[in-house]
Amino acid sequence: MIVCSVEGCENEAAWTYAWAWGEEGACCAAHRSLIESQSVNLGRGVIFTSIDNDTNPGKKKSYSAPQIVALAPELGAAKMKIAEQQVQIQDLEQKNEELKAQIRVLHRTTPAAEPPKADDVEVTYTPPHKSSHPKR
Repeated sequence: MIVCSVEGCENEAAWTYAWAWGEEGACCAAHRSLIESQSVNLGRGVIFTSIDNDTNPGKKKSYSAPQIVALAPELGAAKMKIAEQQVQIQDLEQKNEELKAQIRVLHRTTPAAEPPKADDVEVTYTPPHKSSHPKR
C-alpha cells in the first residue's frame, strides 16, 4: 500500500504526482486539491496519475472481452429505416436552405409592388371594443 506523502496524513494514496522540476510523490484523494492549489500558487505544472492503473498490479481492474450480440432482424430493419429517414431529413433541410436563399435573392431583385390606388380600396372602420374593466 502506498501512503499519502502529505505531512501528517496516513491515508492510502490514490494518486501519484510529478512536479515540473521532477519531484514526485503520492497523495490521497483528499489532498489532491491541496497539491493542485500549490501548483497554481507556484505557477508550475503538476501531473497526476491514478494509482489504480497498470503500474499497480494488485489494483488491476477486471477485464472482460466484448461480446458479439446478434440483433433481432426487426431491430436491424428499424435501425436501417431510422438511418434512411435521417438522410432524407438532411436532404430536405438542405433543399429548404436552398429555397430560402432563392427567396432572399428574389426579395433583393424584385422591385416593390405599387401601393393600391385609393379607388380600388374599400375602407371600413371598426371602433375599438370598450373594456368593462375599470382602469387602474
